[in-house]
Amino acid sequence: MASSCLAALLFVVLAAAPHTGAAAPALQPVAQTAAQPAAAVASADQGRPLVIILDTSGSMADDDGTGTIKLAGAQAALSRVIRQQRPGTKLGLWTFPGGGSCDPGGFAFEVDEIDQRNMIGDIRALTAGGETPTGGALRTAVDMLKSQGFQGATILLVSDGLSNCDPDPCQIAQDITAEGFDLTVQAAGFQTSDEGMAELECIAAATGGQTYQANDADQLGEVIDLATVAELTVKVDGIPDSTPAGSASRVTVEVRNDSASDIENARISFNFANRTSGRQAVVPAVLPPLVRIGNLQSGTSSTHTWVVSYGSRGKTGVASYRLTAWGTNAQPVTLEGQVEVTSLDQSLSDAGDLIKDLEGQRVAILGDSYSSGEGAGSYFQGTDSVKMHLGPRVNQCHVSPKTYLFPLFKAGDVDLYACSGATSHHIKDDDWNGVREDQVPDLEDRQRDAEKPVAAGFLTVGGNDIGFSGIVKHCLLAHPTPRAYWYGVRLEWDTRCSDDWGWRAETDSLVADLPNELKPTYRQISLALNPSEAVKARGGEVAPLYVLAYPQPFPEAQWAYWCRGFDSAEVGYANDLVDDLNAQIERSVKAVRREGYRVQMITATQDTFLPDNTACPRPGSVEFMNSVDAISGGATAVWDLIAGTSVANKFMHPNALGYTAETNTILSWSVGAEDELPEGVARWQVDDEGWWSQLIPDLPTIARAVTPRLPSVGPAVLDATAGTWLTDPQDVRAGQRLDVQVRGAAPGSTVLVTLASRTRLIGRVEVGPNGTGEGTVQVPRTALPGTHHLQAIGFDSRSNPVTATQDIDVARAIPFWLLPLAALVVISLIGASLLYRRDRRTPRTAARNEPLPDHS
Repeated sequence: MASSCLAALLFVVLAAAPHTGAAAPALQPVAQTAAQPAAAVASADQGRPLVIILDTSGSMADDDGTGTIKLAGAQAALSRVIRQQRPGTKLGLWTFPGGGSCDPGGFAFEVDEIDQRNMIGDIRALTAGGETPTGGALRTAVDMLKSQGFQGATILLVSDGLSNCDPDPCQIAQDITAEGFDLTVQAAGFQTSDEGMAELECIAAATGGQTYQANDADQLGEVIDLATVAELTVKVDGIPDSTPAGSASRVTVEVRNDSASDIENARISFNFANRTSGRQAVVPAVLPPLVRIGNLQSGTSSTHTWVVSYGSRGKTGVASYRLTAWGTNAQPVTLEGQVEVTSLDQSLSDAGDLIKDLEGQRVAILGDSYSSGEGAGSYFQGTDSVKMHLGPRVNQCHVSPKTYLFPLFKAGDVDLYACSGATSHHIKDDDWNGVREDQVPDLEDRQRDAEKPVAAGFLTVGGNDIGFSGIVKHCLLAHPTPRAYWYGVRLEWDTRCSDDWGWRAETDSLVADLPNELKPTYRQISLALNPSEAVKARGGEVAPLYVLAYPQPFPEAQWAYWCRGFDSAEVGYANDLVDDLNAQIERSVKAVRREGYRVQMITATQDTFLPDNTACPRPGSVEFMNSVDAISGGATAVWDLIAGTSVANKFMHPNALGYTAETNTILSWSVGAEDELPEGVARWQVDDEGWWSQLIPDLPTIARAVTPRLPSVGPAVLDATAGTWLTDPQDVRAGQRLDVQVRGAAPGSTVLVTLASRTRLIGRVEVGPNGTGEGTVQVPRTALPGTHHLQAIGFDSRSNPVTATQDIDVARAIPFWLLPLAALVVISLIGASLLYRRDRRTPRTAARNEPLPDHS
């Protein structure tokens, strides 16, 4: 080949990727692996140098087939590389072998800033001779770089033959990587045999580099001018082709440097240019519009995620976007596209197969207020009853036909079991609003009796388990701050709820314990959806359970000045809490899915209202969540106390537009969603025990039935004003009920009662208008014997938060088998006594009936 062949080869390997605007290069990569992340460098000014390791063995003195000596072509190529580098670029040249035939060689010039005159002079002085000790050269060169303080490098290895000296170069590359040296080897073969190319491919693969081979000198010449240009590649994910107005998506952009040169001061810009027919912007400005990545090393990448809002209700049209990435030494790379923003009215036909296939089938919606439709209004008759103080319990589930997905199905095809205030299970004996105890049995009955069984379930649960409504009251009523505004009036109170670290620790412990309640709930619902007869009626299809993430109620903290009653710290804390809550939900979903339950989480619903349609909408935008402030919230709560209504429950819940937006999010999510069996799971779990299993109670049912119910102990009296317990309950057993009395609390508030060491919620006490309340909580049967902390979290009469702790000694629970065993022993003793008495009477009776002896 011509000498220009090797020259072009060197330039192309430096770029390590063809330029997007060039003709197809002759030098094509023959192997490629994922690049490794860059490690930290020894010092800020050391960087990651580019070192060329050049084979100057005897074969490099051969003619390349066109009348040019290989080494002469390499010298010309290296000289051109030096001339085209930017001032300040650090470069080094290592040649091998050295003095002996298998000597590992050394630096022709060490790593330093470009000095064209001296470096080109050193290149012209190179000579060819000796063997090909590739492994030794690679090992020694890296050791030398380490001694100079470098912790990484990009090496351009140019060789024309198979290594014929120890050690094995592929093993050396693997060893260097294992040592933690951040090495990327771009390997170039020049007229190399198949065995030699295989060796170079192994070296490159071990370090996350690429392998190239020179084939056509004419086409190689076409890329010479582009070979040393640092170049970025850009990948974008999350921008839909079509989406409803008011929806949002997380857009992730990955910027990658696959060239051999580090890219300086890399940046990304992202913006929309869009207009409706009325010349109004369809999509608001993306914030921030410019992201500075900084220096991007060879073989590394950087990602950034934006939450993009696709307008608001009524703003439809086509939005054009442009995304550009560039660096100081890298030309801009631009991606462009369009998004069609449609009206809010969507149907199942807009969904992906997972949801679209539910058309004409039955679905069930279970869980708490975020599934019942709380906040949307138009509640079904009988679910918005009036309750008088100290009167009997009434139905205030607030079940609305405007909840998510409900409007998309035919009348009668949605079984809506969800109820406002529902927890994952009964926290105490007299509860009536637990998903496992109250909603699942209804679903089970429906699945056994319905001609058309439910084909999928949707669920939100967990927020009430951590007392989310009390958290909102705490942040809203107890701690206004200098940046909290109500209708333009600036107020200053003492501190923030986000600064109440003791209270936050209690809340965090409840969140951390949540998987212990969620996982059995998911399992139980999944089995209730899938009794064997229902699976058979669906043609063997296992019904999925979709768990929705709770929506983020506020914008990001930097936009908190749109929020009335909450400042940036409180908004940040609330958003973090929702993140933590959803993370625990996702962790629980993944755990039961790995067990074979067909349960899947729709994480996208967390971002439904972001960034402009939260409870603090951007000016000019519409809120999708019912906002609240101290004035409106307090006035509504007082009215509820007087009238026995529950209007205040709507606050911080989606309104009708919000549930429609959640529906759209679910439909959009389903387009790209997959639902494959997890690795290691052969089939989905179903309840295949048959109808007869319903006749046999399970062990927990038996245990509850036969365990003696001990009388409640207490009362434990809480003085909310003083923040202390006034009494010390004695002789408390695991599984026993504990009476609680509350004094001096905020009227209409709720006091959460927990038990630690592993904090768990064991009950609630509702406070009446006079600031007092009574209730019964139950110590869990699983509580270990010993000292525990009885804790109450609530508000005093001035609406300040209060946490009170009292040590109590808990004795071991009475075993459920003890009473049956005692009864069995008593019955046995009675039976034995009767048998004994009968045995004693029988001989005497027989003796009386015998004939008298004849003495005559």
